[in-house]
Amino acid sequence: MNRRNRLGMQHPVRRHQLSAWGDNYYNATSSSPHRRSPAVTIKNLDLVLNRRKRKIGSATALEQMTNSALLAWTIRKHLDYVSRFEINFRSGEKELDNEVKSLLDWHGRKSNFDIGSRHSRNQWMRIFEMNKIFNGDAIGIKIAGSGKLQGLDSSQVNRPDDWGTKKPPQKTQEKVTQHGLILGKYGEVNEYCICTRNDNNRLVFDHFEAADNVLFDGYFLGFNQTRGHSPLLSAINDSIDLDDIRLYTKINLKLKNIFGVAVFRDTADPLGNQSDYTDSTDTETEEIKTQLSPDQINIFDLDREDKAQFLETNSPGANSMEFMDKLARIVLLSLDIPYTSFDSSKASFSARIGDRAEYEESAQYKRDKNAQIIREVYAWRISDWYKNNTQFREIADKAGFDAGRIIRGLDIIPAGTPWLDKLNEVKGDILSVSLGLESIPRLARKRGVDAYEIMKEQAKYLKDAKDEGVPVFYASGGQEAVQNILTEPANQNQNGDGQNGQQ
Repeated sequence: MNRRNRLGMQHPVRRHQLSAWGDNYYNATSSSPHRRSPAVTIKNLDLVLNRRKRKIGSATALEQMTNSALLAWTIRKHLDYVSRFEINFRSGEKELDNEVKSLLDWHGRKSNFDIGSRHSRNQWMRIFEMNKIFNGDAIGIKIAGSGKLQGLDSSQVNRPDDWGTKKPPQKTQEKVTQHGLILGKYGEVNEYCICTRNDNNRLVFDHFEAADNVLFDGYFLGFNQTRGHSPLLSAINDSIDLDDIRLYTKINLKLKNIFGVAVFRDTADPLGNQSDYTDSTDTETEEIKTQLSPDQINIFDLDREDKAQFLETNSPGANSMEFMDKLARIVLLSLDIPYTSFDSSKASFSARIGDRAEYEESAQYKRDKNAQIIREVYAWRISDWYKNNTQFREIADKAGFDAGRIIRGLDIIPAGTPWLDKLNEVKGDILSVSLGLESIPRLARKRGVDAYEIMKEQAKYLKDAKDEGVPVFYASGGQEAVQNILTEPANQNQNGDGQNGQQ
């Protein structure tokens, strides 16, 4: 192979030159003495985070959450955005709508939702999401006959340490993966191996649970993963380092405050001995012993030549504080929480609005995953109600609805975005509606409420106000107050003098 030089002449190109040119591309695939060697193999993610490492990761994340206020706050903020939902149903048939809404509210109580009667629907979903954060995935079991759910620590879905007295046949044991699953031909989960913990904290086999009876979700990185990975794993070490740095900084400050005063004496021997020309009993040259007390005035009895100097420290310095802020940002980023939510002192209001909008985007798919779990719960419950609750089935049949149609009509609304500047944000929403960019129901959903429910409440309130003869006024800044037409006497809207109220 040849190439031409500037004069158009050809000269040979050596093989080592071609190799060197190739190494200039895709540097991430090349080794260098200045950085970590690149990875050379692609591993199954279930093997990368094997049974032992999964246990270590979950235990470390839980321990760090109990000791790190920053990590605990980050998790709580994440849960506030992605684990609370309101469920509504609108069929156009008032009797059916009221019956479905009544059953949903009834089932959401802790005595009807949780088999242990400890957690309401919202609290149960909060813990479900928290398990996904710590362990990478979460599990719930439908308890047949009761209509309730049993939430489990997902570490209980595992290959047991001890098969115990309930052990299945050897061939069945061999089918259980190291993560406690029995998989089908295409990698789908057919059964979950459920374990309990004995007094020695060892996992003991309890039973196999069919996949149809299990609510399961997690954070996955690949199509072939069978168990999820905790998003905290990427930031756990930074959270631990941040706590260590903060601890060492506090120790440094305390030590410098303890040894806070230095006394200098010109007549003192640097080795601590008495001067040759001074009598050992001379009280003026004896060692000065002073104990500082924070609750009284401290007086130093010093000689003319003696000096006292207070030791000062500028620790932690500006660079240290900036580094700790960076570590805090990394911890927050593991759950996509913007730093301005934690510390808004250095951010403008517009920056906070922008950060919140970006976080809404990242939180949406997490909300969708949890909403799907709730939909699975009520696909199970509504089918059971339609089958066994005679009154419910009669109302549904009268409205022309079967169980499947009711399930498809459920409206699961996630928790709303909190207001930062309600007045200006409402003005922006009004402008969006007037330009046709948004609808009132969509805007209401962003705030975690149902526009139709609000409309019904408002209509009922205005009707009651009219019946009671209570005037209702609406007024905006710069506008005259206009009396609501529903509270005006009917004859004013019917005579010729009421043309301003006619349209």
